Order: sequence, then structure tokens, then C-alpha cells
Amino acid sequence: KDKDPLTEVIVITAHSSIDTAVDAMKKGAVDYLEKPVNFDELFLRLEKIAQLKSLVRSADDLRNAMDITESSAAQTIQNLEITAADLQLKLDTIDDIMQTDTLNDVKVARIRKILDA
Repeated sequence: KDKDPLTEVIVITAHSSIDTAVDAMKKGAVDYLEKPVNFDELFLRLEKIAQLKSLVRSADDLRNAMDITESSAAQTIQNLEITAADLQLKLDTIDDIMQTDTLNDVKVARIRKILDA
């Protein structure tokens, strides 16, 4: 386990005790079996380890996807806020133009210029 943290370890021993089982688990073993080994039990435990590793990978993938989605959503919100502020500025300018006493043709020309920008 020290050499490759991604490798799962099952301790198989003929000298079993609670102390050795606890010590093995503290050192990173995921399971502990006594000799003689029942191969059906060994395969069952190996399958459970494989399922657990698959679930951990799936959880990591989902976490990464959430991070990407959150980042994308934050960028989209920021872009929308910038666009909304720009549109609000244009609306305020148009409102100012409409409040003036200038001719309608002049107002329309100025408003078109603002909207085209």
C-alpha cells in the first residue's frame, strides 16, 4: 500500500487475531481473511472491492462534472450581468433622449445609433 496507494490489499494469514486484523486495517488493508482461504469468499470480497472502487471513481467523475458545471454557470451569470448592465445603460440613455424637447426624427436617429452600438 505504501508503494502504490491505489492498490487495495487483502491480508491473508494463518495467525489471526483481532490485534493483527486491526493493525492490518490501520496500515491500509481493505479486508482480512484467515487461512485456509475459502475462494468463494475471496472472490466475493474482491468483487465488493471492485464495486467500491467503481463507486469512488463515479463519485470523483460526478464531483469533477459538478465543478465544471458550476464554473460554466458562474461564467454564464457573469456574462448575463455584464449584458444586463449594458442594456440598462442603453435604456437609461434612451429614456434621457425621450425626455428632451428635440424633434422625433432626431430622437429616433439617436436611439438607433445607441441600439446599433
